Amino acid sequence: MNVAVWVEQQNGKCVASVLGAPQLRAVADTRERAVAALRSEVETHLSAGELLFLDVEPQGLLALAGRYEQDDAAREQWDEIITEIYRQRDEEKLREFPE
Repeated sequence: MNVAVWVEQQNGKCVASVLGAPQLRAVADTRERAVAALRSEVETHLSAGELLFLDVEPQGLLALAGRYEQDDAAREQWDEIITEIYRQRDEEKLREFPE
């Protein structure tokens, strides 16, 4: 398993932490020691639990993504709406900035 780790200097020490899991961090005098200590911390943490991936149904606007991809009638309506928006925009530009 690969884990993304951020290593930085803070107050003369090396701090290694797992991205996305700020509770998993180690501080040491050298980069190598900090990374080794973090590796041990991560292994201990993983042995105490179970890594799962959950499928979650999207909600709100995200739930609409791709829903009408194969719907030709909806695509035509969308194209008409976009065409009208651009037409209105172009008319406003001409009124504001006549050629």
